[in-house]
Amino acid sequence: MLQNLPQPNSNSGLNTNNQGNAGMTANATDGSFSSWPLIQTWELDATSTICYAGECIDVDRSTTDDLISISVNKTTVTDNDHIILEITDPGLNLDPTFPDEWTFSVTETAGSETTTWRGNMTDTFGGNTALTRANLKTAGFGDGGYLSVTQAEATLGNPSSAVVTVYETGKNTGVFTTLMSNDTSDLRTGAHNVAAADEVVTIAYGGESVNLVVAYTDMSMTLDAPDGWAPGETASLTIVDPDANKMATSAESMSTGNEENTIPTITLGSPYWCDDKSATIVDQEATSDGVANSSATITGQKEVDEDSKRCQFTIAAGSEPTASVITYVNTTIGSATGADLAAWEDGGSVVIGYDITEIGDMLELTASITEIAVYVSTNYTSNTGAYTEGDGPGFITLTEGNVSKAEPKY
Repeated sequence: MLQNLPQPNSNSGLNTNNQGNAGMTANATDGSFSSWPLIQTWELDATSTICYAGECIDVDRSTTDDLISISVNKTTVTDNDHIILEITDPGLNLDPTFPDEWTFSVTETAGSETTTWRGNMTDTFGGNTALTRANLKTAGFGDGGYLSVTQAEATLGNPSSAVVTVYETGKNTGVFTTLMSNDTSDLRTGAHNVAAADEVVTIAYGGESVNLVVAYTDMSMTLDAPDGWAPGETASLTIVDPDANKMATSAESMSTGNEENTIPTITLGSPYWCDDKSATIVDQEATSDGVANSSATITGQKEVDEDSKRCQFTIAAGSEPTASVITYVNTTIGSATGADLAAWEDGGSVVIGYDITEIGDMLELTASITEIAVYVSTNYTSNTGAYTEGDGPGFITLTEGNVSKAEPKY
């Protein structure tokens, strides 16, 4: 808990630069100082009496086991739920002058859990040694000091190597929560394919435990539209879905760019979309002609769900593109589909919809965006050069936002 300790001063002079602890003697063997600063420690008895100026108080040495309690904000959970865990344990309150923080490394192997004191507001939140359960017992934590999780399936988003941080709600409160300042929690369930109905997760701390049960409810929606609803007229869609309430402390939005949201969808005809048979390539170029090429490795290309016709892909860690001038996202939906698209002109009206807001949002985390263009083409060889009209099969320009000269990739 001690931070920024003063450096002992071994200079013998007492001038302006040597005021304070001047003239301290260093140990010739190891260079340590034989006097201040020092840390005085002693072993407390079951009851110790501390006196000053004739006033005495008794201090009992014991564990806080009888004072420990835990609770969660919800015991019925769904997929991608943020669970707010609250732990009351005065034993975690090391520093009475600042809110403490602790990180629990949770595993599903009983006995292998570890705990790290992240410190208080006076340190740099790092570099502290992880304490094993044996260490915690020796330090007097009793039954507390570590968090354990038991589950039959991989219901939690990070079940085997979860790192859960708890924050003291104020100085000297002894109450700790997983709720972070951005209204998220380290303790959360996984996607729908792992958070199946009726699965149970048990969270335990200091001899206390709570059970989380995965359960889903029906949703409902109503469309308030004028009689004979015509193009250009406004209609209101109201959705009631308790399962969409992932963070109880926030007013949330259902965004098409968030694959964790189930999105109401109106399907027209038999659309083509970037499903799990698609292939996506992400390149970033240092120049507009694509000479300098940096490619990312794409993993997990798949459809989010068939109803909303959204797709998802992941860029493998360590293979992120590094150039910063132009980013190409090239999605190919298959040769058979391409042959069908080539016959569009014979098939009547064509309706095209797209939403690239999440791609834009992710790119803007590292650089500002000044130009965005979206194109559709058939049977065109992938390249990063400038497209010349009449060179090969044609393309459809869906949109060019603030683009004076498009450099498409197909």
